[in-house]
Amino acid sequence: MPEIFETAEIAGIQFKNRVLRSATMEDGADEKGFPGDALTKRYLALAYGSIGGIITGFMGVSAAGKSEQPGMVLLDEDDKIEPLRKIVDSVHEAGVPIIAQIAHCGKNGVGGKAFDVNKLSDAQLEEIVAQFIAAAIRAQKAGYDGVQIHFAHGYFVTGK
Repeated sequence: MPEIFETAEIAGIQFKNRVLRSATMEDGADEKGFPGDALTKRYLALAYGSIGGIITGFMGVSAAGKSEQPGMVLLDEDDKIEPLRKIVDSVHEAGVPIIAQIAHCGKNGVGGKAFDVNKLSDAQLEEIVAQFIAAAIRAQKAGYDGVQIHFAHGYFVTGK
């Protein structure tokens, strides 16, 4: 059991221990998807609470792929980079890596049950793939140590 408190490296990311905070629904953004102060406080409490690393709650790659639940952070536009960078920098100051989880909520999002990944045109699929790529690039620009793609719970691509 002592190994859990030893350092680890995954894909070049150094963790001070092997306890990682997994992604959860966080409800930490305003209606436009900008992160709020409560989200920063939550991450800092984790970072200073001896966690080895943080995987954020899911962040939407587009407004169309946003969760129906309120408070989802969006990585849909470049204006989100700086506010997120402030959070990332604060977590890094505590010596903790932070990984951005990105998602398109598919049938569980604002598009609702009408969303069927199997009925999307090639152009629609390419657009969503491009949104994932753009969100990952924004996460990198904000300083996240990595990106995790959320494809479970009926979200894109698992929702039909």
